Amino acid sequence: MKFLSTRRALLFIFFGPALLLAAIFFALPSPPFVSASPLLQDDTAAGKKIFDARCQYCHGEKGKGDGAGAAVMFPRPRDFTSGAFKIRTTESGDAPTDADLVKIVGDGMPGTTMPAWRGVLNDAEIKQVVAYVKTFDAKLFDPKSPAKPVPLSASVKSSSPDSINKGKAVYQENGCFKCHGQEGRGDGPSAFELKDKLGNKILPADLTKPWNFRGGSTAQDLFRTLTTGLTGTPMPSFADALKEDERWDLINFIKSLAPTDKPEVKAVFLAKRVDGALPTDANSELWKRAERFYFPLVGQLVWDPRLFTPAIDSAFAQALYNDNEIGLLISWDDRVEDKKANADDGILVQFPNVIPTALEKPYFIFGDANHPVNLWQWQGSKGKVEEANATSINTITIQKAESQSAQATLTFKNGQYQLLVKRALNTNDKDNDIQFVVGKFIPIALSVWDGGTGEGGAKRSVSAWYSLYLEAPTPATAFLSIPAAIAIVAALEFAAVWLVRRGKKNA
Repeated sequence: MKFLSTRRALLFIFFGPALLLAAIFFALPSPPFVSASPLLQDDTAAGKKIFDARCQYCHGEKGKGDGAGAAVMFPRPRDFTSGAFKIRTTESGDAPTDADLVKIVGDGMPGTTMPAWRGVLNDAEIKQVVAYVKTFDAKLFDPKSPAKPVPLSASVKSSSPDSINKGKAVYQENGCFKCHGQEGRGDGPSAFELKDKLGNKILPADLTKPWNFRGGSTAQDLFRTLTTGLTGTPMPSFADALKEDERWDLINFIKSLAPTDKPEVKAVFLAKRVDGALPTDANSELWKRAERFYFPLVGQLVWDPRLFTPAIDSAFAQALYNDNEIGLLISWDDRVEDKKANADDGILVQFPNVIPTALEKPYFIFGDANHPVNLWQWQGSKGKVEEANATSINTITIQKAESQSAQATLTFKNGQYQLLVKRALNTNDKDNDIQFVVGKFIPIALSVWDGGTGEGGAKRSVSAWYSLYLEAPTPATAFLSIPAAIAIVAALEFAAVWLVRRGKKNA
């Protein structure tokens, strides 16, 4: 196959999910203009035309969640005939209100392939789609007995250490950890046994990534979920089991597990210089003070076999260096530690063999014939980091034993890996090993895979290129500038006073 240009490749990988959705939803023939006016056609007929053009590829012609694209999607698209609508303001098992459906169609379902349609469809068109979706289950959406919203608290209980501690107790006492895990990463002992009403495998929410919460992540959204449950899933309603105040305490605990906003994507990854040996303990204060850099990841969609719904969508990294070595501390969430050969977890750090002198970088998926890459690869079945080189995803070559110099330690706890890898700043193999230079922008990318979900080989998550920058140490003269300036000013003031006094004396 022909390689994409570097610029196009970067755009592709950074906007991978959007491109996939565009292929699914917008490459199909566009529908004729559909007016909201009842003079032209009623809402249901108009909604059908929009649904057929925009929605049936996933949800199927008859709304059973069996469209042509459904097989590669996780979780599966909603079956509108099953009577199981997860996000509602109504009682568990009841139909959602029209407002509930409008919200989901407009906002989408974060963490899935269901996009936000607001902005693509206008408000009238969204309502028309909702009207048509309701026809797939006429019994559930009986106009003679529409479902009514349950009373939901309008006020939010302010968070406090006391409320968070009470919420943590509620979390433990009600067995939330059995699915969501002790630290909320969706890695509890029951997490891998869960299925929806139709027998499809599902996973509990990772509470440390609220930007992926279905139905929203505000305090009010969480209160609705705890009150009404998620119909068709093992997530029950806690309206009877927990008092309102207990639900708010639980919400405050859940919100304490993660930042409110999705991490910011930056271009430059800073490596801090330290004196002395690099810390070998991931809990060292030096690592805690190092910048935490966010790597968004998307499924590899260029080479066969492609990965449309990756298990791992992000990683974080920190970097420190001294006179001789550089160290990277990389963390990423994975629900289970997989070590079995050919079904193991892994991560790969990618650099160009040589720092580019121009803007052009190697192909973002493991280089190309003219721009080879240097790889630091860790695999669960091998239990060590290996240095390698590649000119494509199918040409990874492990370096000979005498060339291996990178060292790594790895820990796995409560659904999270931490890999600490170190290597000399400079090696003797100038052609195959990246040579780290202070004050230079060095391209870096990550690739991660979850063997337990069938990932591996070409089926993996990948990132775009970012720039690792080893900050230059502050010169000693910089520390002398302030006292020197003070001394100069003091000398000038003294000279001025002396001259004035001398002038008065001579007068």
